[in-house]
Amino acid sequence: MIALLQRVSEAKVTIDDKIAGEIGSGLLIFLGVFQNDALEDTKFLTNKIVHLRLFDDDAGKMNVQRDMLGKVLYINWQVAGERDKIRRREFEYFDDGLLSKLIDKINDEVIYETLYGENELGSKFFEYIFSPGFIPRNYNYQTEVFYKDNRPTTYKFTSMNGHVIGTIYMEFDEKDHLIREAWCKGETSKILREFTSIFDPAIGSYKLIERDRKGNIVSQEISLSSVN
Repeated sequence: MIALLQRVSEAKVTIDDKIAGEIGSGLLIFLGVFQNDALEDTKFLTNKIVHLRLFDDDAGKMNVQRDMLGKVLYINWQVAGERDKIRRREFEYFDDGLLSKLIDKINDEVIYETLYGENELGSKFFEYIFSPGFIPRNYNYQTEVFYKDNRPTTYKFTSMNGHVIGTIYMEFDEKDHLIREAWCKGETSKILREFTSIFDPAIGSYKLIERDRKGNIVSQEISLSSVN
């Protein structure tokens, strides 16, 4: 399944000289569907399209910055009903010119990232949940990173056809210390691996505990901290 999006001032579909549908300013979507496409592909593509719904800013256009080679560096825009918010999408590239990362911000605060291809956390996750040799070389996936209060709280690993491989959830305390990290496989919330961090103010250190999918403790250690 593939979609081509075009921003339009108006569009309509005519069948037998009769208008079957029409819109004003918005997005025109050309959709290509293959015989082996599944419901999961539809959900994945729909979610992507919904979050790409862009509208003109006060100047009547989006602000696009490109480098000398024409690659997009960032886009600034506003969404209808959010006149007090400036949205920004930044683009980063691999050395060969392929897209490596998208960074979404609202008023300069990071809210969401998409990493394409292999990354350190993704590699550790796959090594843990899959048997040795199971992961194909150059496994094709993307990592969605969701932020809250400028901190990454969720890492979602998804294949390029929309299959959820797994998710890592993170929780922080009021001092920005990571106090819990849970690893889940697939689309379920069943925990396969969990880390917790408990601060002991008496000695000024954190006790780090790792548990397996059955809740059994597999490792413990003390991490010294200079922050009380």
